[in-house]
Amino acid sequence: MDIADLYKAEYTIPLAFDLAAQGLTEERDARLSLRDLIARDKLLSRIVTDVKNLLTPEGTDFDDSEANLLWDEHLGTVPGGTNYAGQADLSAHGMTDNHIAVIGPEINDTESTS
Repeated sequence: MDIADLYKAEYTIPLAFDLAAQGLTEERDARLSLRDLIARDKLLSRIVTDVKNLLTPEGTDFDDSEANLLWDEHLGTVPGGTNYAGQADLSAHGMTDNHIAVIGPEINDTESTS
């Protein structure tokens, strides 16, 4: 069972009947209609609240002061909900180019993959 199962019967079953009654039987119709319902009902906010309530023991206050923090390897915790693009001061970390390098494992091309 996953989180979506908590809302599936409430959203998808009535939606399926409504779409069928309108003659909308394409998969795209279902996806777009479900997307619109989720946005209209602000379901994602409800899911966050429900998960907090499910995981927080009864009688425990949930401290929201640290709920929206992100981790930065150089600065520690930073506020979430902020677009940091273009704000990075790479020179403070000894970098002058505005890119990162990703180095993966070495691959031996001479080995047979069969």
